Amino acid sequence: SLAEDHEKAELIRARVKKALFYPITVMIVALLVTTLLLVKVVPRFTSTFAEMGAELPGLTLAVMSLSDLAIVYAPAFAIGSTVTGLLIRLLILRYNSLQLWLDKLILTLPLIGHIVQSACLCRFSQTLASSLRAGLPLLPALESTAAATGNRVFESACLAIRQRINEGQPLSYAVRKSSLFPVMIAQLVHAGEQSGTLDQMLQSCAVRYGQDVDHAVDTLSSMIEPLIMLVLGAIVAILMLAMYLPVFRLGAVL
Repeated sequence: SLAEDHEKAELIRARVKKALFYPITVMIVALLVTTLLLVKVVPRFTSTFAEMGAELPGLTLAVMSLSDLAIVYAPAFAIGSTVTGLLIRLLILRYNSLQLWLDKLILTLPLIGHIVQSACLCRFSQTLASSLRAGLPLLPALESTAAATGNRVFESACLAIRQRINEGQPLSYAVRKSSLFPVMIAQLVHAGEQSGTLDQMLQSCAVRYGQDVDHAVDTLSSMIEPLIMLVLGAIVAILMLAMYLPVFRLGAVL
């Protein structure tokens, strides 16, 4: 049972990572392709236009200026971005406060924050249900559940719930006091406490939020893919239009 729960948690984590990194990866590739066009392709047109000596449209002049900036600053920008990214990663791994800040930031992002929150709620419910079903006492179960949520904000919330229970409060009340947990979870936990089926109620929550993650990831993918294609197409169309517009004007004059 624990192996199956771990497999489900890893599957959810993989889907969340896909939702997070897919658009970022595509946009990085788009940036690299745009930079390559500005550095390699546009200068060839620039030399041709200089030989023609004709007046160039404003869009073409703007793209040529952007190309000059890319040629000068692209290497420094690439090196600086890489070094900055590695430095930020090292600082995040080193300092817990930065890790907590990053997890808070992720939860506030539109669409992606909802996916991460649902995934954390699913892992919380699934792990706690399995631990209680296996006979583990509530306090140790909450401690292991806190580490399994995969988010330091939720980990802190789980430890706070554990502290409230240690002070004599019921689990449903402790969950209700945390703003990270929806009212539905507190109500189901309360019903489980009253009926002696807490593990079953938590399992129902895990199934519910697991389905929510799947639906949110599919929705995000269906929304982002056309948007990314539209952005990439617009970038290429603007660059090509800027480069061929003088040629079209010259052909009209001739």
